[in-house]
Amino acid sequence: MLAMILTLVAKGYFTEKIHKFPVRGHTFLYCDRDFALMEKSKRGKKPLVPPDLVEIIVLANQKHPFLLVNNPEFFDWVEAANKLLNTKKMYISKRS
Repeated sequence: MLAMILTLVAKGYFTEKIHKFPVRGHTFLYCDRDFALMEKSKRGKKPLVPPDLVEIIVLANQKHPFLLVNNPEFFDWVEAANKLLNTKKMYISKRS
């Protein structure tokens, strides 16, 4: 996650990133409502190719349609993390 944030800032997508951790027991986030709409839109459909998923997401909210940005760039975040971060100094353990 840290590698992704650093990469997005380094590429100029953002100037800073603020990561908020919910208080235990109060884990509802505003995006949860959006994900619920997408899950509801997906019910009964069997997406076979990525454009099928795009249609499901875009049409999930009729009042305020989601804007989906197609970016063909994919990153190997594990490789980026290994190159950019020394997690031993940060006292972060790896989970496999």
